[in-house]
Amino acid sequence: MGCAGPRAARLQDVGGWVAVEVMETLRRALARGQRPRRERAPDDILHRGAAILDACGARAVPPEDAAYPRRLRDLEKLERNDSLRPDVRVRRSKSALRPTVFLRGSWSSNCTVAIVGSRRATLDGVRVARDLAASLAEHGIAVVSGLAQGIDAAAHEGALDAGGRSGAVLGTSIEDCFPASHARLQERIAGSLGLMTEVFPGWPSSQRSFSERNHLLAAISDLIVIVQGDGKSGALITTSAARAMERPVGAIPWDIYEPLGAAGHRLLHDGHAVLIRGLEDALALLGIEPTPRGAKGAARLPTLDGTESRALAAIGRVPRSFDEVAAASGLTAAELGAALLELEILGLVRREAGGRVRLTPAPPSPRRSDA
Repeated sequence: MGCAGPRAARLQDVGGWVAVEVMETLRRALARGQRPRRERAPDDILHRGAAILDACGARAVPPEDAAYPRRLRDLEKLERNDSLRPDVRVRRSKSALRPTVFLRGSWSSNCTVAIVGSRRATLDGVRVARDLAASLAEHGIAVVSGLAQGIDAAAHEGALDAGGRSGAVLGTSIEDCFPASHARLQERIAGSLGLMTEVFPGWPSSQRSFSERNHLLAAISDLIVIVQGDGKSGALITTSAARAMERPVGAIPWDIYEPLGAAGHRLLHDGHAVLIRGLEDALALLGIEPTPRGAKGAARLPTLDGTESRALAAIGRVPRSFDEVAAASGLTAAELGAALLELEILGLVRREAGGRVRLTPAPPSPRRSDA
């Protein structure tokens, strides 16, 4: 799990020499209250924290450091008695408005989009999050989220599988992973844009640390998109913080009977979010022109016969049943069956649960050299 192995080896001797500047940075973090409670002597806390950072290849970055993520300074726009989500009662002290952060990875990106939503996402919600993340990655945009199950994981995986970059803001300390099943995904992210947390190394997570994680996620992003969430979704903490820090918020629309559409619909109804129907809407909020993909796709598209072309034209990014594709294409069942088999072999379409078919995502663009 994460860097648990190296951490265990290093912590056998936490009293050894560590860099003076690291110890001083950790000391200042403790002075700001970045710990739940004191359970051991201050020097033990500092040495333990420094050993964990060393074992993980992580670093502590205080707000006065030139390497401090610039956009985190907007946390100061959050009021001390945080009323962004009154039912959660998240509060930040004055010192916590500019916390020391613990980082793995480069955390260097010209444009960053947060994709957030429910841990209990539907299959369609997961698909939308993956596809949007992949499309953003193809445009050189880094995708960030909170490493949770459901929408978060789908966003991370969509960006990484498309050859792009993804970063995770953790509600745990840098050496931990929650959920544990995401340990491999967490290491992929650590080797991409990176991991970020304000939880002091070695300290346990809490409900508050996960809530405050969402503030950091909003602060580092140029746009926050909520894909799915119910009326009490934790993603509303992220979108509320985003509004307070004057970040644009987008929401994916759903069927009015979909319970996990409630959070997005509420934001849209109240005028707190802009409708996001796909990549083009997200890019418009970012002020970015979409890269023409037709020319690139045409170069990769193999020669198709008339039957295959008609079948392909009748299939969209939303899964459709065999009968729906047959009706739209005007092909017989035998013709369509043969065409779909060939299109699958070519990697142009894929089958999903229930025998429905959809277009495969466009292949990723070459990875940027400055990633």
